[in-house]
Amino acid sequence: MSEEKKNNRIIGAIILCISLLASAAFAGIPEPGIILYGQVRDATGALVTNGELTWTLTDGVNPVTVTTQLRQIDGQGGPFSYSVLIPLETAVTGHPASTNTIPITSSPVSHTRTAQITGTTLSRTDNVSISYNDRGTAVRISIGFTDDDNDGLPDDWEQQIIDADPNDNITSIWDVLPGDDFDGDGKTNSEEYKNGTDPIVWNGAGKYQLNTSVSPQSSGSVSPDCSVGCLRDTGVTVTLTATENTGYIFSHWTGCDSPSGNVCTLTMDSNKNVIANFVTVLSITNAQTFTEVIANDPGSLVDGWYLHMRADVEDPLGVPGNIQAVTAVNLDVNIDDVSYVLDHYSGQMYDTHPDYLTHSGTYKFTATNNQGKSVELDAAPIDNPVQLGIIQNIVVSDNSAMPIISFDTVAGADQYRLTIFHSSDLGTSIYESELSDTPSFSMTAGVMKMGNTYYLRAEALDINTTDSDGIDDIENRSLNYLEFAVHSQVTGIRSLPSYAAKDSDINVSIAIDVDETSVPDGLIVNEFIPSEWVLVSATPNNSSYDQGTGKVGWLFLDIGVLDTTISYTVHIPGTEVDGAIRNISGELKYNDPIGDPLIVQIGGDQQVEIGNVYHLYDTNQDWEIGDFELLDAIDEWAAGNLGDFDLLDLIDFWAVGCYHWDAGADKYMMGCL
Repeated sequence: MSEEKKNNRIIGAIILCISLLASAAFAGIPEPGIILYGQVRDATGALVTNGELTWTLTDGVNPVTVTTQLRQIDGQGGPFSYSVLIPLETAVTGHPASTNTIPITSSPVSHTRTAQITGTTLSRTDNVSISYNDRGTAVRISIGFTDDDNDGLPDDWEQQIIDADPNDNITSIWDVLPGDDFDGDGKTNSEEYKNGTDPIVWNGAGKYQLNTSVSPQSSGSVSPDCSVGCLRDTGVTVTLTATENTGYIFSHWTGCDSPSGNVCTLTMDSNKNVIANFVTVLSITNAQTFTEVIANDPGSLVDGWYLHMRADVEDPLGVPGNIQAVTAVNLDVNIDDVSYVLDHYSGQMYDTHPDYLTHSGTYKFTATNNQGKSVELDAAPIDNPVQLGIIQNIVVSDNSAMPIISFDTVAGADQYRLTIFHSSDLGTSIYESELSDTPSFSMTAGVMKMGNTYYLRAEALDINTTDSDGIDDIENRSLNYLEFAVHSQVTGIRSLPSYAAKDSDINVSIAIDVDETSVPDGLIVNEFIPSEWVLVSATPNNSSYDQGTGKVGWLFLDIGVLDTTISYTVHIPGTEVDGAIRNISGELKYNDPIGDPLIVQIGGDQQVEIGNVYHLYDTNQDWEIGDFELLDAIDEWAAGNLGDFDLLDLIDFWAVGCYHWDAGADKYMMGCL
């Protein structure tokens, strides 16, 4: 870490401590806050349970802002979309209020209250007076509702009262008054809405309503059935029993006071909404048996031949937690009477690798859970197929995050596949290719990250496509593994003229690109020019220069700019020979994120021919500067990459039509030879 970064952190810590001390010294007396909760609905009336909600309350002096994530909150009168706490404190005379807290007194103070769902048009604004009387209160406020009669009751909520009795005189939202008590239970329409109770069902002191339901639909039943609502006396104890339908088992209760297995006991001290939840039963799929040869397994398997048994198991109460055993046994008489136990591998998959003997016939797979329920499935039969050979020559094109990975074909294999595992989790693949006719795979962005180590699993498959079940099954398989590290990537591309005159200067530039996902702490750039040549200047300044060997070095510490350009000028002596080819090479040195030293060769232009001195921007070498050649030079000049090059001379060459090299004057001149 740089000294500047350390100083900034120390200063930040001091400021934080001072602000905390100041806050503690001048804070008011904390009070129970105001809870705001309610529903958010979109233009279609659907409940909104995703997004960010911000409440702002201000008296014009002390704004208070509280932000929360929308989510579904189940509860009486719900479900709701949000619940936030607005902090309050008793104001201390002579001292400022605490940050983001509303100071209160016995006198009501008017506040503007605004809600906004980030990135949407859903919002609401109203005015409210806040005083001591609001301590510890809960206020239901809905957002996104239409309220054309401006009575504080959502129009769609009022519609249920309008529809309740077609023979009364309540025919529009204007007839539904907040102070009325439609169902005569002693609670006004406004109170019913605020409390989340049913405005058309009596909710008085004598009875409460019980509603029951199941999830998912048609998965089971609840007895007694109160799916359309049942009124029960206040204080009475109710016992509910859940019964599963075929294909499901009971999972859990929602909204139950005292659940015990599939029995729910509750006390009717409020309106109740109870849900019996069911899940699908135990299942086993994708049962397979095939022969297999394995090499370089990063796990516990030694190189050799195996019989691979595998199956996918699903259980609603959890895999592997609720699975007691998964086994396989050969159904053919006198072939194999051993019951093989499969181990949990990853996700839903179980497998085992007994040593390969002479196996044939059909294997039955059985999965049993902790409730004693079992399910069976027969795998496709195997007939001792010819085993595949070991995969050879896994080749990775480079150490980037997007290499080409290939390996040799295997006699007898129909298809090939590549699977990649992170070295820290060999049980979970991060990539599995589609089956391919050829063993060559190009990685795409995002699969592997720089600085990480992976295991590549090369796979050759002999697939049986003639089974009577119509499903392609693996007959045998060959696996080989290779450990592979993705290095952080720094590249350099050199640009230099194709020709240079004796006793002249040329400009060289190197574009350095550093991948922003993995920036090294230090970078060394070395260039090797012919030792007879002389370095004239460099931008940025070179850190080292050995004229005897022609080595020029630059050192970059704590790289802040990911992409940079090195430009330097060298003088070519008059002793050079016309027609000679001179080479310039270079390298980038740095440590990757896992500490391994890396050397990357600088790419791009590497050779200069002495003599035949075409101008750098005469790209078609016709002794003329064309329109687009001039424009290319102007772009480079604007980017600051031309060094001492005189753009005005180049414009003159373009205007005249041709140019030539004057060796005596050591410069380009206008006019043709």
